[in-house]
Amino acid sequence: MTYVASSPLLARSDMSWLTEWRRTLDWGLFGGAFFLIAIGLLMSLAAGPTAAARIGYSDEYFFVFRQVCFAGLGATIMVVVSMLDRTWARRFATLVFIVSLALMFFILVWGHEAKGAQRWLRFAGFSLQPSEMVKPALIVLSGWLLAQRELYP
Repeated sequence: MTYVASSPLLARSDMSWLTEWRRTLDWGLFGGAFFLIAIGLLMSLAAGPTAAARIGYSDEYFFVFRQVCFAGLGATIMVVVSMLDRTWARRFATLVFIVSLALMFFILVWGHEAKGAQRWLRFAGFSLQPSEMVKPALIVLSGWLLAQRELYP
């Protein structure tokens, strides 16, 4: 008995960017990341209302809502970045690396001190630690440089 794909997205002859992305994606890593996001949301739901009440927030789900917003933003960024091809990923990593280094220099002047360390930038009620953005960008750029070294010894 022969089975025919019922959807054009499942056909091997379909070479759209979405099909190519789905075929080349590391589903184990992707699923693991979403599993960790779900566990984080569950833990926030378990501990968030108690922490909000202890601090004195009127909305007991303040931390849960905040975690859901940032998890949604992070998941969206993860999906978009996973759709980039190598050239655009390298360009994006270079841009993130340069911007993060500039922000790290801004910390020296406008940095916010928390628990004795001046590592944060604050704007619009949001705190940002630029060193966290440098890490993935440095991984991508280091991999690219090592690949270039192998091409041109």
